Amino acid sequence: TAYEIMPSLVGSEMCIRDRSVTDPLGTYTITITVTDIDEAVATETITFEGLNNPPRVTAIEIATRTLTVGETISGWVEASDVEGISEVKICFEIEGAWRNFTTTYQEGHYTFSIDTRGWSQGTYNVYAIAIDSDGATHTLSGGVITLTAPPVPPPPIPITWIAIGVAVIAIIAAAIYAIRARKPEIIIEE
Repeated sequence: TAYEIMPSLVGSEMCIRDRSVTDPLGTYTITITVTDIDEAVATETITFEGLNNPPRVTAIEIATRTLTVGETISGWVEASDVEGISEVKICFEIEGAWRNFTTTYQEGHYTFSIDTRGWSQGTYNVYAIAIDSDGATHTLSGGVITLTAPPVPPPPIPITWIAIGVAVIAIIAAAIYAIRARKPEIIIEE
């Protein structure tokens, strides 16, 4: 694009911005040629990098930080980027093992709702990772969550105790039947 600089601006600092440029990231070269009022010409070539503005994760909100294995972890992540967000992941790490989940954009936040069935009990480090449309990333630590063991069910009743219980009930029932079935003797004395 060629620009003409008005004579009244000669000698002043200025910035020329072409708002229609949507070039991708990379290295660019600009050549500036200036002609003064005496027809003298000066040329300068400048090389610069077109850089990406990385995304920013600014908040991680988790509804409950201590849960029982099998319950649901829910919350939201706040992230933004001028080039646009490609995806936001919520990640859980315990002893080098990772569980990564893609969030869903809803009402200004990236929300998540994750079932913990099959997870190990313990303390998990939480991270949110935003990835922009150019592939740049930003990670924010969200602290920890703790998963506790589910309640232990009562032990089963051994079959021996069940058999003894049934036998006792049968003996009591037989005794009650025998007492009711027996007719009292009536002795009449004269």
